[in-house]
Amino acid sequence: MLKPAEPFRRPVVAKSVLDGIERWAAGYHLLRETGAVIANGRLDGVLVPVGWETRARPGIYGVEVKVSRTDFLRGLNGGQFDRYLAKVNCLYLATGPDVCKTAEVPLEIGYLVVGFRGNNGLNPSK
Repeated sequence: MLKPAEPFRRPVVAKSVLDGIERWAAGYHLLRETGAVIANGRLDGVLVPVGWETRARPGIYGVEVKVSRTDFLRGLNGGQFDRYLAKVNCLYLATGPDVCKTAEVPLEIGYLVVGFRGNNGLNPSK
């Protein structure tokens, strides 16, 4: 008897995570891979409101992408998130599925999980 094939799962790479964030963040422009905000560092993305209809508080909204558990733990244990939080008004951690658990993400950081199911591939966990 034939075993059903597993569904095809695309590899999660930073570009695909940022593409999901861009689809989710209507009313914002996503600046990718910028060092303009962080000295001695580089945010994977900065969200900039593009119109008056955007109801965000003024400020800099940073996005840090982690596509592997090792990369996530290195950022968490190395103080990367704390350094970035000191420079932006709001920081989002964006990962693919299975990188970390919501409970592992510091409370002051928003957590976005980008997958490949419905809802434009994004599951905002916080």
